[in-house]
Amino acid sequence: MFCTVLNYICMRILGEGRDGGRENACERGRKWILDHGGAIAISSWGKTWLSILGVYEWDGCNPMPPEFWVFPTIIPLHPAKMMSYCRITYMAMSYLYGKRFVGPITLLILQIREEIYNEPYHKINWKSVRHLCAKPLNMHACWVDDPNGDAFKKHLARIADYIWVAEDGMKIQSFGSQIWDASLCLKALIASDLCDEIGPTLKEGHNFLKNSQITENPP
Repeated sequence: MFCTVLNYICMRILGEGRDGGRENACERGRKWILDHGGAIAISSWGKTWLSILGVYEWDGCNPMPPEFWVFPTIIPLHPAKMMSYCRITYMAMSYLYGKRFVGPITLLILQIREEIYNEPYHKINWKSVRHLCAKPLNMHACWVDDPNGDAFKKHLARIADYIWVAEDGMKIQSFGSQIWDASLCLKALIASDLCDEIGPTLKEGHNFLKNSQITENPP
């Protein structure tokens, strides 16, 4: 549901009609969505994206209170104690949820509202579908805060880091980590029993890992 709904909406935004696309892709995609309960069955991440776009209501999302970030870090449920994937995602999601940010409601948005649900949009009980379930938010949060701000511009400048062109088309990765790569390479080198021969390499790798550590919380 997550992928089908997002792809359907992307095709509509790119100019395809409700029944357009190659081999009637939009028509077939919409039929699949409706046959499987409609877009209310999209995952939590999808609910967030759809709420931002204006084709879903924030009331249909489980609460993501940004206030958790101001709790004392000694509290066990502080978001800073979450696994990195959850922490980074929650940071942006909670900001957007707190803002209840919604993009412009255009004619196309109103049309999509009518296309991806099995009942009229204004009659959906959004709170009842929070738990009904079948990755850029940080940059979006910075844009919502200040479209002309330095934080957003710095995000924008690094988009190319996650995109490359392979023999079969463009690829996009979700993240990159030099620490991760260096750590795994060093472990492999150590396991090779070549430590005596590559001592300088291991030393440089160790220094890189040591110098890359964040030893203090940011202000």
